[in-house]
Amino acid sequence: MSNGKFRLSQSAVEWTKHFKLGPRAQKLFLAMVYEQDQEREGWATGGTWMETACRGFHRPLAKFRSLGCAPKADNARFFQRAVEELEQVPELFEHIALDTKTSTLTWVFGLRLHGLMADMQIYALLSIADADQISSTLDLPLLTQMTLHKKKKLRECHELCVSGLAHAGFRYSHALKRSSNIMAK
Repeated sequence: MSNGKFRLSQSAVEWTKHFKLGPRAQKLFLAMVYEQDQEREGWATGGTWMETACRGFHRPLAKFRSLGCAPKADNARFFQRAVEELEQVPELFEHIALDTKTSTLTWVFGLRLHGLMADMQIYALLSIADADQISSTLDLPLLTQMTLHKKKKLRECHELCVSGLAHAGFRYSHALKRSSNIMAK
């Protein structure tokens, strides 16, 4: 996904409710989920999911600062405290490390989280800007609960089906016939 939006599956939302993370750790967790979601196969499913699940992700701390989920200051105190807190929840990560010399964060989410992220029938659609609003321990569960969506399922007509473009054209032509759209012309 792009444009600052990313998804967190309902199963992952329910699972992460059990972890009492502070605001720093919540913000960093969401930023890492966002960064991984931006990768082409960040949450791969199917035959290659295990390879993706075991692959490490590396980001400079400046990237997290530019997303607005960490203070703009050049020191790493925010990240040190957040990583220390996230390390206290070993179920979330196979590996998480902060290298203050290179100002880099490295992580591998746990296999359970990868499995939970595979089911996107119902998901929280979040904006990375939402992470900046987190200020208490309960904010992550509330934020994700409020943004749950069901995956849209389009109706199919197998007998008449020509192509997806034909369906789009059909819907567009019917929208033009509505009186409100005619008046807007």
